[in-house]
Amino acid sequence: INGYSYLLAGCAFGGVIAAGLANRLSTRIRLAPVIGVSILMQAVPFALTAATHAPAVAFALQVVSGVGMVVVDVLALTALQRRVANSQLGRVLAAFEAVIALAVLVGSFAISPVVSSFGVVAALVSTGVAVPVLAAGAYPLLLRADRLSAQRTATIRKRVRLLEGLDLFEGATAAALEQLAAAAEEVELPARRVVVKEGDRADALWILVAGALSVRASGGPRGPRQLPAVEAPGYVGELGLVNGVPRTATVRTREPSRLLRIDGAVFLDALSSMGASPPAMILGRLC
Repeated sequence: INGYSYLLAGCAFGGVIAAGLANRLSTRIRLAPVIGVSILMQAVPFALTAATHAPAVAFALQVVSGVGMVVVDVLALTALQRRVANSQLGRVLAAFEAVIALAVLVGSFAISPVVSSFGVVAALVSTGVAVPVLAAGAYPLLLRADRLSAQRTATIRKRVRLLEGLDLFEGATAAALEQLAAAAEEVELPARRVVVKEGDRADALWILVAGALSVRASGGPRGPRQLPAVEAPGYVGELGLVNGVPRTATVRTREPSRLLRIDGAVFLDALSSMGASPPAMILGRLC
């Protein structure tokens, strides 16, 4: 039992090491090669563990396995998010989690006879060999899907760079930024066009890509107020969405402007993945 706990600790330590690495790798346009290598990293150490009696070596092998496990988990979800439309993503992720749970259950039942009949060493070797073989069989499908999603990812890469430069999305994962960028609708507006009207229902976040916006609030004890202009790159509309209140100011374009409109539900889903309130919300902006 102590030895098993020791190996689990190694795997967990590898997962901690991989947390930041996985997020950086998820920004790559092509994910299939990284997923393939990570599956090998996760599985092969089990076979190699059967060949060693040195605790330190076994621990190190499980660290490698833990790194591969976390990278596969993160990149698999990222690949799904890139391929599936936002309207279907929730259902697809739920089905994906169900398939994972079923695979774990089937694997547990399948490995029990191997342990009973041939021992732990045979079980470790079979795990380290069978998983890469199964992955190799599915790799052409993964590669085909990766090529298609890479084309789509390349087109939204500029939007991702824009979003990650805004303090509103500080702490957001690469996958969340890609989801927002893919869901954004580009809008070109002439000067003096209303973007957000005071009193309207908050239904979207607006990202200013080029141009400038004027902000005016008519309510409050001090009467109408002209608030600081928003220059590109900037954003408006986040507070109404987060607090579930009508718009508190009217926003107009000061000059011809280009904006990205992100549906409110998509923005709130991404916000929940950040785990913290964006700095601008704490400062109490309007809109």
